This record gives sequence, C-alpha cells and structure tokens, in this order.
Amino acid sequence: MTDDEARMLVGTELDPQKLYMQVEGLKDVLKLAVSGLPPQSLQNLREALEKVCAGSVEIPGMAEALEIVKEHSAEAPHVQ
Repeated sequence: MTDDEARMLVGTELDPQKLYMQVEGLKDVLKLAVSGLPPQSLQNLREALEKVCAGSVEIPGMAEALEIVKEHSAEAPHVQ
C-alpha cells in the first residue's frame, strides 16, 4: 500500500508524531497483555507470529511484535 492509498483510507494526512505515539502505546499494551498470558497461549502466539513473519508478505509491525513475545518467552523458561 502506498502512502497515498493509506491517506485515502484514513482520510487525512498521517502525523508522524501521533503515529509514533500510537505505535509506542500499542507496544506497551502488547507487553502488558503478553505478560499475563498462560504458558501455552504464549507459545501459541509466538508460533503464530513466527509463521506470519516467515510468510512471503511483510506485515508492518509483526517482526517487532514477535520480538516482544520472544522477550517474554525468555522470561518464562518453560516456554521455549
């Protein structure tokens, strides 16, 4: 998707600072949500994200989400 297509979908210009703050907020929410997952759910999420990241279509943010999940998996040694 081009920037112009994204603007048409959103209906406005993308404010880089606002977008950055939204992304940072979503990363914080993901960290909080992942920290409360039971081991099997954490493992399932990690495997799903690994499949998405290994796919032929790059989805923005998925690699970063996978890193967050891996960090929490490393903190829970029973999920490796």
